[in-house]
Amino acid sequence: QELTDLGRIVAQLPVDPQLARLLLFGVTLKCFNPIVTLVAALSHRDPFILPTGEERSQALAVRDEFGKNDMSDHLMLLRAFDAYSAAGQKQWQFCRKKFLSPNTMKMIVGIRRQLLSELRRLRIVTSLSAFKDASLNRYSNCWPVVQAAIVAGCYPGIGMVKPGSRLRKIRTQTETNAMLHPGCVIKRQLMAPSRRAASALPPGQDPSMAMTDAEMANANLAEPSVAFVAYQELAKLEDCLTLRTVTAIPSVTVLLFAGSTKLDDKLVDTFDVYENSSDYGGNSDDEADEEEEEHRVVEIDSWLAFKGKFLDLQLLLKLRVKILAHFLRIMQQPSRNETPEDSALLALLAELLVSEHRKMGLAPVDDLPSLDYPQYCQPQYYNAAEHPASGYGGQSSAGPSWRSRGGRPGMNHSASWSTGGSGHSSSSSYSPGSFRPMRPYSSRGRGYSTTTFRRGSRGGGGGGGGQNNY
Repeated sequence: QELTDLGRIVAQLPVDPQLARLLLFGVTLKCFNPIVTLVAALSHRDPFILPTGEERSQALAVRDEFGKNDMSDHLMLLRAFDAYSAAGQKQWQFCRKKFLSPNTMKMIVGIRRQLLSELRRLRIVTSLSAFKDASLNRYSNCWPVVQAAIVAGCYPGIGMVKPGSRLRKIRTQTETNAMLHPGCVIKRQLMAPSRRAASALPPGQDPSMAMTDAEMANANLAEPSVAFVAYQELAKLEDCLTLRTVTAIPSVTVLLFAGSTKLDDKLVDTFDVYENSSDYGGNSDDEADEEEEEHRVVEIDSWLAFKGKFLDLQLLLKLRVKILAHFLRIMQQPSRNETPEDSALLALLAELLVSEHRKMGLAPVDDLPSLDYPQYCQPQYYNAAEHPASGYGGQSSAGPSWRSRGGRPGMNHSASWSTGGSGHSSSSSYSPGSFRPMRPYSSRGRGYSTTTFRRGSRGGGGGGGGQNNY
């Protein structure tokens, strides 16, 4: 069978297919620097040392210091590498203090350089200073965009969280009851709010300085609502399967980036809608019957589905088709110049992902590596007053917009998507938060009209057994 353009590139990169896909999405989504760091770190051994005895708690505290309260092991790795790079001539002392392996950190630096060399050889990137290139790193300090690349690169490593389980029961493509690995920073961040606040304090600082539960609630820092996680590894620990290197992900990000990259453009115009008694289960008996009539189900894969209003799902799937078509164009013609439509598409995507990240209950991430390029500014609807310590603010770059039309954070409210850059515009209405993942843990319920997100005629599935089809 002939390799696709994407497959040829993946076959020539010196990393696993999933990490190769992560790397290529980092190029496409213009978050090159952090993604190359992640690929380098994930392709080698864990840089963190976990000693025994009294030092074990200190080592875990260091991980929590890098993890903060952002529910991401990937972000913890990025912060650790950034701090290591900033240590300069004192990197060895830094590693000893932060329970990092100096040899592993040096190896990560070397792998980063090797990956850049390989991408230049394949002409995916051309700049010698790609790590600081303004175009390649336009969204490198926008964590929700980095999350999107992680989802694309992790798939099929996506876990669906059982509602109310506090991530104790997670369904994956192959398992129904996986758990978080004890080393995941998320596991400790799911403590009571005040304990999570104390765990975020620097080591040695008085825990009494942390906010109380009531103060955390008043500051809108309650436990985030997590429906999905992306993970790098499924490992067996004693009698249970655990997820390692995990990041909490908004549902919209999963809908847009999980699954196969080969899609049929006619898909979202025709929608193969039919009546089907879904294996994912229906609404509970106390939910209104009219909701059954208004909502549809869209399948990203045989085990992964979302429920929402037809028009909302249609808009999101159209956006997905445009994003993946943009990705495949870059793989086919890496040297092509960015068009105004390309810039507008990425600007729209960034605004949507930032909004969805906020609605999860997570604070903005404002400490990704600061590089010598213009920093991405959060869309204006991200209320800087709610997060005064963050670096987010101002307006987004020019291009199409995804603007709130009122409503409070987390509430269903309409928004307009307007396409731009081509001299004409069109808009549609999308209600953020009006769709949600299906509940695979509920008993078989009433049937729903199902919108099946079928793969394109030339494409394969999202992969089975840890493999991706290109």
